[in-house]
Amino acid sequence: MTRRAPFVYQIVVMSSEWSHALVAALLLILKTIKKMSEWLYNGSPIADDQIPKEAMGFVYKITRISDGKIYFGKKLFWFSKTSMKTVILKSGVKKKKKVKTLVPSDWRTYWSSSPELLKDVEALGQDAFLREILCLCPSKGTLSYHELKYQMDHRVLESGDKSYNGLVYVRINKSHIKPL
Repeated sequence: MTRRAPFVYQIVVMSSEWSHALVAALLLILKTIKKMSEWLYNGSPIADDQIPKEAMGFVYKITRISDGKIYFGKKLFWFSKTSMKTVILKSGVKKKKKVKTLVPSDWRTYWSSSPELLKDVEALGQDAFLREILCLCPSKGTLSYHELKYQMDHRVLESGDKSYNGLVYVRINKSHIKPL
């Protein structure tokens, strides 16, 4: 796995002997993190104050530490929940009105929508995986675009057993892409 990030994550597996030594070294370094199952952003656990108010969600990578098998996905920080509210008009008539509110998502405990990855997390345990936030995005369109970009850059559909991603599907309107 190669990534532009702190030196900890810049690992290229050359042979099986090297991979075991590198995995052991990586595990030793990662013990400084409170929980290995935490989301990392820019090499360290993400704090709430690191999330800009305009960020709608994030694109992430989950890596199985033992062999570098990866999964790219996206997750929203907030969900829009629509509920009905009864309001009384000036005339005294009651009327129901739709009200949208933002509700926090389960992003801190979320793992994936991939059944294969979820099965491995259950079997191997959360500490066998590294969860990284790659980028924060201000819109759903931008989220979908960056998720697809990472998937294509890493050729997830062509990599066989080196990727958990088995399906790539996206529809994005150019007008929905926004900078953060």
